[in-house]
Amino acid sequence: MTSCRLLRLKKLEIFIETFEVISLNKNIAKTGGLYRNQYKPSHGTGLADALIAATAKEIGAQVVTFNSKHFPMLNDIVEPYVRD
Repeated sequence: MTSCRLLRLKKLEIFIETFEVISLNKNIAKTGGLYRNQYKPSHGTGLADALIAATAKEIGAQVVTFNSKHFPMLNDIVEPYVRD
């Protein structure tokens, strides 16, 4: 690997280490599946967004996204900033 590629990989590793990894459990999976089934037709909520919403609900976290339309099941979505 080139030194530039190694540097980019190291920066990526440092960035990733700033996040907490939350394991998927049965309750999150079940809730996520229910969210997807309920909101995919009306809001286009896919499995990934449904699992993110279920995880946030399970641990009491807020979701920060520009795509609030995919998260109608959550009342406290945060848009990081207003885009022009």
